[in-house]
Amino acid sequence: MKGKIEMISKDEQIHLLKTNIPAWNDFRKKNPDYFLDLSDADLSDAYLSDAYLNGAYLYRAYLNRANLKNCKHDYLGRNDLIVPKLFSWMLNQIESKSGKLSMRTWHDEDCKTTHCMAGWAITAAGKAGEELEDKIGPSAAGAIIVTMSALGLDWQVPNWTASDEDAMDFIKECAEKEREAV
Repeated sequence: MKGKIEMISKDEQIHLLKTNIPAWNDFRKKNPDYFLDLSDADLSDAYLSDAYLNGAYLYRAYLNRANLKNCKHDYLGRNDLIVPKLFSWMLNQIESKSGKLSMRTWHDEDCKTTHCMAGWAITAAGKAGEELEDKIGPSAAGAIIVTMSALGLDWQVPNWTASDEDAMDFIKECAEKEREAV
């Protein structure tokens, strides 16, 4: 028979995760079957390095500028979510006029050719990206795909609230790093 599960509220889960990763991981180790509801959690700017998040429900979790280095989650490390030269691909789509960048929308539902950075990352990952977005929402899906695919970000999620101009500059900078890495 397993030990008694420690109960903590959703707000307590989020606070613990954002402020004390060792205590979070200890809680997870002691309560491996506990349902972690991080849906709609604002984890922007959170330093989640080394956090054990396997099994966490991340639907619509907001991971703007969060650091996911060495973070453990069921979706991190899936090869089908890695897009080689992701930012070069995004830049090509946008500059070739076959697509547009708009940081005000995840995806343009009418023509499917206008996306924010997270939306472009999901689109680049194809069916695996779409399935991940359906499971955990665009912010978390985009964060996972970008941090796994991008060189030089050191697992830092980009600024999902950047202006179109700043986002385009960021995409160009990352695409240049990808070219230099060859």
